[in-house]
Amino acid sequence: MALGWFSIRLAKAREQAVAVAKLRHLGATVYYDFHHYYDENGDGCLNESRRPTDWKVARKLLSDDFFNNVYYVRFIKHEHFPQSGPIIHYLGPRHVRTPISRDANSYIFILESLPHLHTLDLSHSNAAGQAIPKLTKLSCLKRLALGDSLMSEEGAERLRDALPDCHISWR
Repeated sequence: MALGWFSIRLAKAREQAVAVAKLRHLGATVYYDFHHYYDENGDGCLNESRRPTDWKVARKLLSDDFFNNVYYVRFIKHEHFPQSGPIIHYLGPRHVRTPISRDANSYIFILESLPHLHTLDLSHSNAAGQAIPKLTKLSCLKRLALGDSLMSEEGAERLRDALPDCHISWR
């Protein structure tokens, strides 16, 4: 019985790993649940450099996908403006379009392999009404960002109806 559970868990981990590899190849940013933590104020934070500290040897053999779930996917990259001059100052993030953000409607099906996805950021992508049937299959989704996407107001309302436990930000 334990061997059966292990083989099922391993198959799901491999499926998630394949999805993550496809998403990253297409330019998406992927965060696992160990990247998310709560700071001293109780606010949720993401830290890409954060690594899990448990099961180190087993993680080398089986991968993070066996032990953790994908938490957050962003279809667009955020890069900081280059700083110039003698005074260094923050100029804010720049949205860099990626292959997956330019054709988001065609790649949303990959997310079906991530059953525990919490947050999806499709802002600044071409996600439109044709993505709605695929997005409604993501029942664990708690946050969906659609700002500056091609999604219509009617489409955002359809998603709100289909995903009542999901906070959807649009425009």
